[in-house]
Amino acid sequence: MKKVININLGGLPYIIDEDAYEYLNQYFDSLRRHFSASEGCDEIIYDIELRMSELFQEQLKSKQIITMNELTGVIEIMGKPEDFGAEALDMDAEQVHQQQYSESKFHRTGKKLYRDSENKMLGGVCSGLSAYLGIDDPLWLRILFAISIFVFGVGVLPYILLWIVVPEAKTSADKLAMKGEPINIDNIAKTIETEINDLSDRIHQYSSKYSGKKKMRGQGIATGINNAFGLASNIFLSIITTLIRVAKPLISIILGFVILMLTVGIIAFLVSSVVGHSFLQFFVPKGSFFAALAVVLLVLIPVVSIILYLTKWYYPHSSKTYGKYMGMAWGASFVMVFLTAITTIKHYEASYKDTASYDLTPFDKSKKISLNFDGYYGEGLYSLGPNLRINGEELQMETSGVNLKRSTDGKLRLEEEVSARGATQIEAKTNATRVMHDFIYENGELRFPLFRSYSKDRGFRGEYTRYTLYVPDDYKVILPEKRKWKVGYDEEVSSSIITEN
Repeated sequence: MKKVININLGGLPYIIDEDAYEYLNQYFDSLRRHFSASEGCDEIIYDIELRMSELFQEQLKSKQIITMNELTGVIEIMGKPEDFGAEALDMDAEQVHQQQYSESKFHRTGKKLYRDSENKMLGGVCSGLSAYLGIDDPLWLRILFAISIFVFGVGVLPYILLWIVVPEAKTSADKLAMKGEPINIDNIAKTIETEINDLSDRIHQYSSKYSGKKKMRGQGIATGINNAFGLASNIFLSIITTLIRVAKPLISIILGFVILMLTVGIIAFLVSSVVGHSFLQFFVPKGSFFAALAVVLLVLIPVVSIILYLTKWYYPHSSKTYGKYMGMAWGASFVMVFLTAITTIKHYEASYKDTASYDLTPFDKSKKISLNFDGYYGEGLYSLGPNLRINGEELQMETSGVNLKRSTDGKLRLEEEVSARGATQIEAKTNATRVMHDFIYENGELRFPLFRSYSKDRGFRGEYTRYTLYVPDDYKVILPEKRKWKVGYDEEVSSSIITEN
């Protein structure tokens, strides 16, 4: 049984076993002795603590206690004291064995985008972008931004947004990550010592600048230009800082409103997805439920990710863990939607179209013909407008209606144009014949279906009929007032139409 100890490392609490605690103390004691002569000793140690704390967060995951295994793994990444000239640590045989099997010997951080406040002219945006892109001199990016501002007038807003969104590289680990360099003890120490030396040089230059004014008259023009540019930069910096300070509450309100609208949109989308699945099962041959679920995830995950990202403005938090799983779920849903789309398209690949003509003249001697539409929409559970709804286990879809045209041959003639789709030409033709000749003509009355019904087994495969009634000059067409909207006609036919209630 081993004792466990509560510690605070880099501002975060951890539980560590006794062996690892003793070894960690030895590790930091060795570092303090090594860097004791450096002016930035305390800052170096603090930055090392911050970096080790980050690595422990990555390694522990679901574990609760830091053991020698986790500790030696982190030390392998950070560097052992003897690697940079400090005293070596004593380890017993068991600890050496654990170190040999530590989790990782190499740890790549990758570049991260930060604002470089050390080399800044304004907010450090250009210098940070230069470091991220591997450009040695940020002057070129500054020139591009200046051109975009003064020539095109579009550079101010992107610069301010980057200034607000991109974090500043404050710690040594941030500055190393900005350049893509390994975040270990040696590099952290070099970074801090370089900063101290640079600060010392700037102070020395500032002092000598005023002590040797008479010796620098030849450089007066260059100094004047530099001071003028510095003054302009400071004025612009003050203006931008003030704008950001004033805009922050407004940005908070806007972001809150955006988050609220996105949340309402998610709820509405989930409700509509239930309706969407009910209709989808008549169009997708198989797996309509999983297809609908995949579509929901495909849309929902990016929206939720945006909401979580925006909440960082109010409550800073890490999104690495759930971001990874959400990315995996989104990828799986994309594959599911893609495969479903391919499968569904195959059932609509082939098409069939046919036209039939029916001469109604021999059956009508009264020179009058009545048009009517049979059927009544039931109280459907789900509806997409007046022409598409689900009634029980059937999909009800409104028919296209009838067009009236003047006959050129003196005959009362009905033309039927039918089309449908299917996986094969034969299947498409079969689907078309199901809706062919679905009108009734008797006793001078021509009746059409108001809608067609499709079962889940049969589904909808693009079945469509278009009717055109060619009316002779001496014929009258009687239309019911309530169904008049189902009939289209040319102006030359309007004189032959009689409307009845």
